[in-house]
Formats: sequence, structure tokens, C-alpha cells
Amino acid sequence: MILKKIITKNSKKRLENYCQKSLTKHLTFVSETSKIISN
Repeated sequence: MILKKIITKNSKKRLENYCQKSLTKHLTFVSETSKIISN
């Protein structure tokens, strides 16, 4: 039971990290694209 809680907590954290990284990549891509468009 406790082990399951730890695993769930871990995977949730990993998922959040993944989401943040993806979001950052996406935002970087968008800003780069807008720079290209504006030039």
C-alpha cells in the first residue's frame, strides 16, 4: 500500500516535469517562429 503511494507520487511528479518541459519547448518554438515571421 505504502509502496503504491510512493510509485504514484513519483510518476505524477515525472509527468508534471514532462509537461513542463514540453510546454517550455513549445513556447520556445512559438517565439522563434514569431521572430522569423516578423523579420
